[in-house]
Amino acid sequence: MGASVEITSGLRASFDQAFAAIDPGYQPRLQAEWDWRTRQVPGGAPAETLLDRRGRVQAHYAALGTRVLDGEQRLPVAQVVDTFAASELSLPRRVRAFTRACESFVESTCLPAAGGFVLCYGFPVRPAWRIGRAHLGYTVLQEFWRQGIGAQDAARSSVAGDLAFEEDCEWPAELDAFFAQHAGELGLPFMRDTAFLRWRFDQRPNVKYSRCLLRRGSGLAGWAVLRVTDWSGERVALVCDRFCAPGDQEAELALDQWLGTQALAAGVTHLVAAGGEHSPEFRSAQERGWRIARSDYCMVGRSFDPDRPDSDWARRLRWTLADTDLV
Repeated sequence: MGASVEITSGLRASFDQAFAAIDPGYQPRLQAEWDWRTRQVPGGAPAETLLDRRGRVQAHYAALGTRVLDGEQRLPVAQVVDTFAASELSLPRRVRAFTRACESFVESTCLPAAGGFVLCYGFPVRPAWRIGRAHLGYTVLQEFWRQGIGAQDAARSSVAGDLAFEEDCEWPAELDAFFAQHAGELGLPFMRDTAFLRWRFDQRPNVKYSRCLLRRGSGLAGWAVLRVTDWSGERVALVCDRFCAPGDQEAELALDQWLGTQALAAGVTHLVAAGGEHSPEFRSAQERGWRIARSDYCMVGRSFDPDRPDSDWARRLRWTLADTDLV
């Protein structure tokens, strides 16, 4: 949806200055990371950049285009990322500039624009959330629940005799149909297909993910993606994505076992996942010993489809860490 943003030297400098002001540990992105986040996104990476009369960046509002599956419909939605207002502006001017950039973005890329996004969502820092709530119609869609389990506990899960793992192989062509066949039982899941998974986990520069396919005989039964990194001040193994047919308890246990084993092999003692509360996976994970806790984030958004109010998205969205820009 829409053209991808061009990362000019002025925009890059303003971005670095704005994010360094709120994050003492901020490290500027390499060009390869910018390219991955803009030029290579399957759903496009539209943005609005507000300039003053001298061409200086005042605010920037950007998104990663993706899709949600509703039956046989693939609905275009946007994850809002990398938004900021110039740090040298006064607070009232920052609010005005940020609001204007957002309004321009909405007008050009969201419904009722032709082919427009039906939903914008994100996981904003607190200043952006306050502005969005007060001026842009943001509302809380779902809590961001942190889910955790000891790697040893997960590794002890059983693996049925007809299940087997394929590690770090290519995403198979059958994956698209497998997901479409089973995902409807999860409400409104964010789309998974080979194009998205390749971009999200194979093409990202300087980040290492481990992954497995789960096979039952010769057929696909699920997959999981893991990243070992620092999270909230501790070294953990993050479950970036996982999927199997809802209710397939053997597959769920097998994926737990693979994730726990991989974490232990990397010298990590805890697995961490995240998601919303309305998916049946959220309940089944707790039955298998995963513990839940609130985090500092929440999923916020704004619907642009009159037939799908915010409350409908809030009640039915299914997501994983792969649908965030946090991992």
